[in-house]
Amino acid sequence: MSKNIFCIGELLIDMVCVDNKGLKDGEKFEKKAGGAPANVAACISKLDGNAYFLGQVGDDYFGKHLIELLKDLNINTEMAVEKGSTTIALVGIDKNGERNFDFLRGSDGEYSFNNINLSKIANSDIIHFGSATGFLEGELKKTYFKLLECAKSNNIYVSFDPNYRDAL
Repeated sequence: MSKNIFCIGELLIDMVCVDNKGLKDGEKFEKKAGGAPANVAACISKLDGNAYFLGQVGDDYFGKHLIELLKDLNINTEMAVEKGSTTIALVGIDKNGERNFDFLRGSDGEYSFNNINLSKIANSDIIHFGSATGFLEGELKKTYFKLLECAKSNNIYVSFDPNYRDAL
């Protein structure tokens, strides 16, 4: 059996300011798919690995776009949820190349442990946790800790991305 990697966390829209004026003065933005756990899943898939995305996006145009992008990359989305609104990250890049962030929180923090089909996760698999939204108060944080406990009690390898954001 081939190893699967289950990536839990955020999948969102980055609205990136492309005129190097930062968020305060910027006027031109481009829509990009974002979210570190989703990026990890994309890299795994591009390297011919088996990736699952576990998380929640909105039941809106942005969410549908993001799920379509994952499916186009052959990332399994059967445990992803489309409900509420999609989180938007505003990303400013100033003239010195420094990034700054602001977030319009959507429903990604509402992802519930009940959406995870534990029978799909084998002892030979890997569970990858993104950190950017995993420790915000709410259902996703509870889900992280329940999934981590399942991984520990079943000797499943855990990967963790310490992706620090001041704004979070």
